[in-house]
Amino acid sequence: MTTDLHDELLGVVRDLTQREVAPRSADLDAGDRDAFAHCWTAACAIGLDRVLLAEEFGGAGLGPADLLAMIEEMAAGDAGLAVAVLLHNVALAALPAEAVAAVADGERWSVTLPPLAPSLAFGISKGSAGVSGRIPFVPGALGAGGFAILDPAPGSAALFFHSTAPGLTIQPYPFQMGWRSSPAAGLVLDEVTATPVPHSVGSDSGATRLVRLGVSAVARGIAGRAWELAFEYAHSRHQGGVFIIEHGAVRSLLAGMAVQLQGVGPAAISRAWLDGDDGGAIAAKVLASDAAVGVTTDAVQVFGGAGYMCETGVEKLMRDAMYCRLYPEPNWLVSDQLVASFERRH
Repeated sequence: MTTDLHDELLGVVRDLTQREVAPRSADLDAGDRDAFAHCWTAACAIGLDRVLLAEEFGGAGLGPADLLAMIEEMAAGDAGLAVAVLLHNVALAALPAEAVAAVADGERWSVTLPPLAPSLAFGISKGSAGVSGRIPFVPGALGAGGFAILDPAPGSAALFFHSTAPGLTIQPYPFQMGWRSSPAAGLVLDEVTATPVPHSVGSDSGATRLVRLGVSAVARGIAGRAWELAFEYAHSRHQGGVFIIEHGAVRSLLAGMAVQLQGVGPAAISRAWLDGDDGGAIAAKVLASDAAVGVTTDAVQVFGGAGYMCETGVEKLMRDAMYCRLYPEPNWLVSDQLVASFERRH
């Protein structure tokens, strides 16, 4: 893709985010399904639901790097919606052609990634699988039309099934504090009939790598928006006879936020995908999510006591940033995987 076309597409997503998503951010965070449906329909109208698919399937035929850049733009408006777009695209990319063709316009799917959860019991025979097990946390599971399960075992197949499949119980996650517009749920599977297909998103680890990098992009979008809000507030809030941007403590906070924003840029995220670098994807996700938590926490401090009020929007960004640390696995649980990925290089 040419640079001009890439920039044009990002401009379209940025316009959608500013015009349709950002004004509904509070409603999305409150779980307003009408607001989500409106934003999802608007996203589908510009092709954000089929970024990775070929044109013959109604897709844009773009690559993962383009999707990641779009996800970052959308996350500045609402992280939960951006996550829903990410997981839907990964799920569709894992489905066979006939299954993609059967997905209705506007229907949303999600993908399950259980790399650190107990192995699911797969029983595969004659092209169908009786699947039993439990996946405790699937973002966007409520309201999804179907699911793709991507087992991390080498040589394994992806499995897909509809949300109405017999034997599937979707248990709402009651204590979700971030990404609220993509309400999570646990999936309990009792001999669910699911169709196995080979992975089609790169290698066996490609889908997990793409989700990790997608969460990195979401974190960058959150952090960028927090910086903008804090910077604007510092130039509009008077204290001690001057705008608070003139106070050394506030300038130090803003400077620290700017440094953290540069911790992992879009180029590093794209390179980790293009190089097939699982270790790089893990590192990018840890760096970006930690930076997002740091930036949003400092943004709350710039706002002072008002930062803890939902009206400012920065406390929502801080909650959303924390969830980037937790998915698809907690940052503090990936150390072994990260070290192992670098060990394989030597």
